[in-house]
Amino acid sequence: RSLTISLLGDIRSNQMRARLYLSEPSRDDPSFDLVRRAFLGIRTTRLSQGPVDGDWQASVESVTPVGEPQRVERAVVVSFPLTVAYLHDVRQHIGSDITIVFPDGHFISTLPDTDAAALWGRLPVDIGPGDETDPFVFSTELGGRPNKTRVGAFEIGTRREGALLLTMPMDDLLATRRAILGGGLGITAVVILVATILYVSLIRRITGPLERLSLATHDIAAGRLDIQVPVTTNDEVGELARAFNVMIRRLRESRREIEEWNRELGRRVEERTRSLEQARAELEAVNEQLVYALRRLRETQDSMVQTEKLAAVGQLASTIAHEIRNPLAGIRGALELILPQLEDPAHKQVLEQIVEEVDRINRTTSRLLGFARPAEPHREWTSLAALIDNVCFLVGQQARRQGVEIRRDYEPPDRPLYLDPQLTTQAFLNIVLNALQAIEGKGTLTIRSRWLSDDATVQIEFEDTGSGIPPEIQEKLFTPFFTTKRQGTGLGLHVVKSIIERQGGRVSLRSTVGKGTVFIVRLPVQERAETEEAG
Repeated sequence: RSLTISLLGDIRSNQMRARLYLSEPSRDDPSFDLVRRAFLGIRTTRLSQGPVDGDWQASVESVTPVGEPQRVERAVVVSFPLTVAYLHDVRQHIGSDITIVFPDGHFISTLPDTDAAALWGRLPVDIGPGDETDPFVFSTELGGRPNKTRVGAFEIGTRREGALLLTMPMDDLLATRRAILGGGLGITAVVILVATILYVSLIRRITGPLERLSLATHDIAAGRLDIQVPVTTNDEVGELARAFNVMIRRLRESRREIEEWNRELGRRVEERTRSLEQARAELEAVNEQLVYALRRLRETQDSMVQTEKLAAVGQLASTIAHEIRNPLAGIRGALELILPQLEDPAHKQVLEQIVEEVDRINRTTSRLLGFARPAEPHREWTSLAALIDNVCFLVGQQARRQGVEIRRDYEPPDRPLYLDPQLTTQAFLNIVLNALQAIEGKGTLTIRSRWLSDDATVQIEFEDTGSGIPPEIQEKLFTPFFTTKRQGTGLGLHVVKSIIERQGGRVSLRSTVGKGTVFIVRLPVQERAETEEAG
């Protein structure tokens, strides 16, 4: 009760100081640590002690953050000094001498310094000012008068800051007891009630504007900018309220400008997006046209190169036909006349070899002529199985000599195909011979046929267990004059492709290096009624 009355008296006499911080102070400020904790959202009360103007002084400081816990914008520091005059003021209300002993040995007391030091030295137990101990009472004598002293903790908030000693002479204690029993209790109750009302009113006057500011910050955080904080004082708190209202007004203006800019930005983005979409569509159309034009140009270039090659081969084939085949025919006829007349077997064997070489030259010449001027297919109904069996018969001796097993897998039924049997045999024979050459040593060549009903075709696969073909070579295999063999002409697979395509089919391959190659031939399947109508 007496402490509350004294506190109100200090506020009225301007002994209490209030400071408003709009931001963290410099490190030289004595309240730097206290204010920094406030800007972290921490309310703190502490004891501050040290030299002030050459004299040692202790004071109590309390700081309150203003704003949201996550965004503190202001800090209010309230402090009042603990002086001997303040303790004498309190003594008048409680009737006891007060002594506060701090952990560093300093003390302030309403007693003379010698009596205060003697009182602390006469404690019945050995404790320090900052030691934890339960309150206790002991008797002593000061100035020839018996006294009762109560020793307890001097706490600021929940922190022990020293020892508090309350000393009262025994005769004053007895007189106080008699006064209380004689009717002073009612007066005391009235004083306590009045002091409490004054204290609550003063606290509300100080903290009310701060609470309104705190509530306003929560409203702003929730997006409400239509609020206004009333200004009820002309002190630092009132100045803070006015600055807060200016900030709210500027926030409203800024939000309105941002909303206008967002709408304008959305409109511009939408217009630019439409322009980009239109430009993208135009670019895609132009790109498709360019891709188509480049593909046609490449096809035209390939066709021109192919035409030039065929023209060169045609000229070469014509020259060979006139300059080589006619003399070769005469040479072969002369050899056939001489051969029956020879009796020496050795001479006869030499002439037979010469005849074979002449025939080989004739075959090469015929192949060149056929490449330059390919013959039109003479189609007839042919059994696919019989045609493949004939090819296997032609290469059977070579396959057995090489140790290659030829396997045949025909899917029934054996439907006849409308094609040129001689040209198709030539194409299949070239594929099989290439497969045998690709198999080094023993191996397997599998020929299988499958009827594909979805596109009315038959698929013939020639799968070998050879060394495989690298990817960079696969694209060039069907190109005229391209070969990887020492004695090859580079025309075999091109002739195969030409024969199959002239009959409406397709030829392709897939190969894996080290595992083998599969040549795939697809030929159209026609019904007899279709061919009769076409005929």
